Amino acid sequence: MDAQTEEFAATQEALVEAEGQVKLLQAEVAERNTKIGELKAIIQNLRRKAAEDLEKQKMELLQSIDESLAAAEQVYCASQAKVAHLETLVEKMYADNAGLREHLNSAISDLRNARAGAMDSKEFYRLLKKHLIKIVEKFKLEAENPELAWMGEENIHYAVDEFEMAIKIILSDDPHLAPLAERFMVFLEARNAESDMQATSLEGNLQHGYSGLIQNSLMDFKSEMNSEIHFVLQKFNNNQTKELCEVVWKIISRLDTTEQKLDNGIVKRVDHMMDILTTINSKHYDLDKVNKETEDINVKLETLFEAFDDFRHDIKVIKEEREDKLEKAKTEQLKLKTTCAYVDYLSGEHKKLEKQVKNVQSCFEKIEKRFHNTLAMQTTDSAANKTRLKSNENLSAAILCSTNGKSANMMK
Repeated sequence: MDAQTEEFAATQEALVEAEGQVKLLQAEVAERNTKIGELKAIIQNLRRKAAEDLEKQKMELLQSIDESLAAAEQVYCASQAKVAHLETLVEKMYADNAGLREHLNSAISDLRNARAGAMDSKEFYRLLKKHLIKIVEKFKLEAENPELAWMGEENIHYAVDEFEMAIKIILSDDPHLAPLAERFMVFLEARNAESDMQATSLEGNLQHGYSGLIQNSLMDFKSEMNSEIHFVLQKFNNNQTKELCEVVWKIISRLDTTEQKLDNGIVKRVDHMMDILTTINSKHYDLDKVNKETEDINVKLETLFEAFDDFRHDIKVIKEEREDKLEKAKTEQLKLKTTCAYVDYLSGEHKKLEKQVKNVQSCFEKIEKRFHNTLAMQTTDSAANKTRLKSNENLSAAILCSTNGKSANMMK
């Protein structure tokens, strides 16, 4: 009985301890579930915030890249237009400079020839022809002047024609006086055809006089023409030298001014182009830097997502372990509840057995009382009493054995 009581007390203590452990495990599981929920909420917030920040940075980065590309494209287009404009200006200036250079070389050559006096025959012939043609054109224009009408239109045209004929003879490769004299003779014959037809007797004298007059006129005309040509050439030489000097100085001054302007303009445009190229290079550097920062951000985000995945996997493993522990705790709790129920059942059976034992003991006491009374009454028959006593003891032993057998079966 004492062993059963101690065993029952130990079972109850174990049950109490198991219930305490179950409560502790349930509290720990609830706490861990709460922490897991908080961690899940934090992870979701972090993911959402990281996704929002990443999207925001991505949009800002794309917008910045688009703006940078648009600005670079505008700068590039403007620079291309300016380069084309500069190329056009340079080509135009080059053409102008080429023309001015040719004119300058010609003027310098003329000036050198004029200063040195070493002009060749071809150049002299060219300049003389040019100047005489200008004089003929000038005379033709002056012949149309109404102020010279008093001289007679025929006389004026004759003078111009004769002067032009004289210039042609002078400029010819093989000049002769005969054509000019013939023209003069024709003119004189035409003028003398109107004279008196009655002076036939004086025809020889007049003809001789005319011949002398013609010869004298031709000599005078030749000397006048030579002096006029010499004067014209001298004047032409002086004017040409003066004009060439003025032209040369003007060309030199204009070339200096043009070169200075061109140099200043080219320097400014080159500096501007260098600034544009520097700006484009800086934009490219900023774009490369932004791309590198974007790659670094992507790598960091990938690392963060990998860390989140590892953390989520660890949380999942911890959750599974806690669920396993909780299942084990529930199993242990179920076992403890089953044990407690079995212990309660054993306690009820034990109480029944105790009651039966008490009943048996009370019966035994009654029997013993009766036995003592009978023994007192029947003192004579001791052998019979011993036999009865032995039978009673055997009965008690049999009852105890049956009781112990039932208890053992219930424990099993």
